Amino acid sequence: MTGKIQEATVKYLKGELDAEARADLDRWLAEDEANRRAFDETVEMWRAFGDSESVTVEIPEPVWMKPETKVVPMRNKSRWWAVAATLLLAGVFSYVLFFRGGSSDVDYMAHSEVTITYRGDRDLEVKTIDALQEEKGIDYHKGKNEINIDKPFFDNREITVNVPMGKRISLRLSDGTKVNLNSMSTLVFPSQFKTKRKVRLLTGEGFFSVAKSEKPFIVRMKGLNVRVLGTEFNVSNYKGEDRSVTLEEGSVALYQKDEKKRATLKPGQQALIRADNPSRMMIRDVETGLYSCWKDNVLRFEDTSFGVLEARLERWYDVEIENSNERLGNDRFTGLFDGRDNIETILKLLAFRDNIRYEIEGRKIRVW
Repeated sequence: MTGKIQEATVKYLKGELDAEARADLDRWLAEDEANRRAFDETVEMWRAFGDSESVTVEIPEPVWMKPETKVVPMRNKSRWWAVAATLLLAGVFSYVLFFRGGSSDVDYMAHSEVTITYRGDRDLEVKTIDALQEEKGIDYHKGKNEINIDKPFFDNREITVNVPMGKRISLRLSDGTKVNLNSMSTLVFPSQFKTKRKVRLLTGEGFFSVAKSEKPFIVRMKGLNVRVLGTEFNVSNYKGEDRSVTLEEGSVALYQKDEKKRATLKPGQQALIRADNPSRMMIRDVETGLYSCWKDNVLRFEDTSFGVLEARLERWYDVEIENSNERLGNDRFTGLFDGRDNIETILKLLAFRDNIRYEIEGRKIRVW
């Protein structure tokens, strides 16, 4: 019934509700007062923010049931399809609302640029990506936001790409491997791979599409190595946060120092190392898109604390958020946003849904 109710709600808001769907919706509304409240709030939000291109209502369920966000896919080529947020409060699941993002007068631009450093036997050079347009051996394609390493040119060079807050970049390594780097990420790799293909993710997050080869491809980060031949996976390695490896395709082996003592991931699995228990690694089944959608400019949260949400928004938009609303510390958030939209779209929704206030001064945002 849940799926039918979601579809009926979408049709109701778009004026396309037929008699059968109307009957289903009426029966559901009559079953429980919580259903009526969720529906009324959804309609109110819709009217407050204007026309929507997709809406999902999360059905209230008994508090002992596991939270599950149920999304009605709405196929639309517009980039506005993915603006959403929800709060999980007091054991009753709120609705998830996807709505058209509004315009804003506030411009959020990163205050620093992606840099690339290359080190040889005697030299060390640091350049911004815009300066690479005239650099031999490394090409920057602005339209694709991609750096390509030209294999024949460099020899014996260590290359470091640093991505600041508010920026993202994709790399094409000399072996053909593609790497998407998220904000606040640093990746170190050789200009040419020889006996082994090894890179170091010093900090941050990267999605790796590894070119197939007989040579293993190894991603090193603090306390963990990821070994593959050809596959697609996401690695998250932010300081002070949970670390994870999430596999979409292929197979990966995980080990610390001794490669013989390794664990193997299958597609749809994630290796998770909690920040508060770094000596233990947990392997679990996950929806991989939740952890890799950022590379497609989608911000997605699933039962996320405000602290984690705050950190991700700060990195993504290159802002500093100061929260003096203690109540937000107890809330959980589930939602989906178009990452190309302004952060004020998210703040407006929080202000509407959770009765908070905010103030923006340049890169600083105060929430109370």
